[in-house]
Formats: sequence, structure tokens, C-alpha cells
Amino acid sequence: MKNIFISFLVIFGVHPVFAQNTFERAYDGQESSMGLSVLQTSDGGFIMCGPVTIASASAIRLVKTNAAGDTVWTRTHSGDVSWIGDHAVAETEEGGFIICGEKNDMAYLLRINSNGDSVRGISPASGSLFAIEPTNDNGYITCGRTPGYGILMIKLDAAENIQWTKTLDDSNPFVSYRAWSVKQIPDSGYIVCGARDGGWMEGKVMLYRATALGDSAWLKIYDYLQYSFGYSVSITSDGGYFVAGYQSINGSCALAIRTGCEPKNERR
Repeated sequence: MKNIFISFLVIFGVHPVFAQNTFERAYDGQESSMGLSVLQTSDGGFIMCGPVTIASASAIRLVKTNAAGDTVWTRTHSGDVSWIGDHAVAETEEGGFIICGEKNDMAYLLRINSNGDSVRGISPASGSLFAIEPTNDNGYITCGRTPGYGILMIKLDAAENIQWTKTLDDSNPFVSYRAWSVKQIPDSGYIVCGARDGGWMEGKVMLYRATALGDSAWLKIYDYLQYSFGYSVSITSDGGYFVAGYQSINGSCALAIRTGCEPKNERR
């Protein structure tokens, strides 16, 4: 299983644009909706999901395709998850899926089977979850934000039981965090990227390293004197990190940060 990033894709109403395409599909719906998360599945196909509004109520829609992009099934889950992030779906060992997000101001995990039908949902903590990734013990790691806009991390075992929940809040009440992406690193710790907000138009890229038990190892803030966020993090072949995100410079532009394996615990 691996995550893929398809640029300029809104899965339920706008035609996708690819630099080099093997197929193009528009997955249209009648409601206001968008695609936020995509995963290549073990059968060679893809699963895509995103929020949808139906009769002024929030829900999520999932589209499962084969390798050629043809629709296998479409499911809409009303009343389950009201919002998801950009890395919100992971495949289970049985071929089903786990989707993370928010429901009624609570972090929420929705387990579905291989046909897209709901199996169970749990609310492990207050807040929101934006990303979920498989771990090398066949479990999962998730990240998001606490109700007070601190960093929220939850570790699940292979049976989706909660192993631990960890949070990190700033001592400054005007500072908030959002954790958008998480990856497990080779020594079984975790790297998280996101944003640190200190006020109006003071967003900065946040890179956070946690131990295998979710305890804080270091926190790095990248200050580019512009409103910026980190949306996705990857681990490089030399053990460093690559962050993709957004920066506002008289408009908006893509932002990329390449780091070594141990950035200093400082803010700049």
C-alpha cells in the first residue's frame, strides 16, 4: 500500500488535470463536494474520499476504483464523519479501510469493509484527526488537533484498539497548532508536519518529532515571514524529511522544505 498525490483533483465535480496521465476521470455528484484524500489500494486500484454537503448536512463520500479508474463502488456516509483531512484514509489487512476525521467536535475513526459499508465508529478523544498511516506493527498512527488547538496523536493496534493518546499544547494561549500529516520513521518514532498559528496572518510551518510512545523529541518552526503551512511530510532516503506546503506571498504559492534528520530544536 502506498499514498499517492494527484494534483488538482476534485473528485465529484471538476475534471482532474495530470502532468502525465494513464487515465482521466470525473466522478460527478449532485451535491457540493470535494476530494481530499486518495490511496492506492492493495488490488492496484484507488480509494478517494472527501466531504459532501447533502441538504445542508455534512457527510463524507468515498469512491473506490479499479486500476483503470473505473468506479467499483461509491458510498456516502451521512452522520458518520463531518470533516476529514488530506491524508485521512488507510487500508486494513483485511482489505477494508479506516477513515479519520471529526464528528460533533470529537476526533472520529470510521471503520468500513471492502465494500465501503460502515462496520463501526469510535470517538477516541476530543478534537479532530487529519491524517492516519499504517505502522510496522500492523497498527495505525493518527494526528490532528486538540480542542485547544494543540497537537493530537493517537496510536492504534492491529485490532484498532487505542494504545496511547498524546497531546502537545503551547504555554502561550494565543498560539495554536494543527498537525496535517504523519509518518513513522525507521526507529519507530514519528514525524509530524503542520502549522503553528500565533495570530492573524502569522502561520508558520511546524515539524514535530515524537518518540515511539508519542513523547516529544523536538519541535521545529520555520518562519518565512509569510503565512505558511506544511501539509505533507515524507522521509527521504538519507533519513531527512521533505515537507510540502503553502506560502502566501501576494497571493499563494507552493512551498517545499528539505531538512536533515535532526533539525535543531529552535524557532526561526
